[in-house]
Amino acid sequence: MRYQLELGELAVELLRLRKEKFKKEGLETEYQEAEAEYQEAREGQEAVKEQVMPPVLSEKEELEMRELYRRGVRKCHPDVVGEGFREMATKVFVELREAYEMNDIQRVRELTVQIETGNWEGDEEIDSRLRGNDGGGSGNDGRGRGDDGGGGQE
Repeated sequence: MRYQLELGELAVELLRLRKEKFKKEGLETEYQEAEAEYQEAREGQEAVKEQVMPPVLSEKEELEMRELYRRGVRKCHPDVVGEGFREMATKVFVELREAYEMNDIQRVRELTVQIETGNWEGDEEIDSRLRGNDGGGSGNDGRGRGDDGGGGQE
C-alpha cells in the first residue's frame, strides 16, 4: 500500500502534466482523453489514501501487543474451547487476529481483557458460560478444563 501511495502521486502528477501539454499544443481530442485519465487516476489515488494504514508501533508497543495477542489466542482459539463455544470463540479469535494484523494495540488490549475476564460486551449468557456458571455447577470454563484453566494463574 505504501508504494501505491507514493507511486500513485507520481502517476497522477505525470497525467496532469501530460494533460496540460496537450492543452498547450491545442490537441483537443488528446487533451480530453488525458483529462479523463487524469480524473480517473486522481479519484483512484484518493480512494487509496482513504484506506486505513496500520500505525507504526514502537518496539515496546510491539512486544506488549505480541504478548497480549498470545495470551488472548491461548484462551480463545477455537481448538482449545469446548464444542458449545467454538462459534463465539471463532468470532473473537478472528477479531483479535485482525486487530493484531492492523497493529491496533488498543483493540488487542480490549479483546484480551474481554477474553481473560469473560466479559463479552454485555452478553450475559456467554459471559456466564465462559465463567463456568452454567447453572449446572460443572466448574467447566468452556475449554473442557476446570475453573483455573488447568494451569493456575498466568
